[in-house]
Amino acid sequence: MGGGRKSKSNTAVAPIFRSRGEQDRPRGNGGNDGQDSESESELSDHSHTQDQGPLTKRDLQSLLQDIKCNIAAEFAKHLAPLKEEMADLTKRTSDIEDSMEQHKLF
Repeated sequence: MGGGRKSKSNTAVAPIFRSRGEQDRPRGNGGNDGQDSESESELSDHSHTQDQGPLTKRDLQSLLQDIKCNIAAEFAKHLAPLKEEMADLTKRTSDIEDSMEQHKLF
């Protein structure tokens, strides 16, 4: 029972809120699956320690904009094959309709 899936949301927040005096350490996922290291390297642009004070509205807006861009890029990456498949299905449907019309079945 209690073996639920670990949320990845904590990994995105952790590098931003490091404790005072903590040194930057090599980023990465320890060889898990290679997927976290890219997003963590993107977060390194927004590293923020408590020594720098609290995150400002500008910091948060910048992070939000980066998140929006990343979501849009992922969405576009998955949407492109679907658009191609839809175009193929539309062409095939048109071909079938043409064939049915030629044979007076439609």
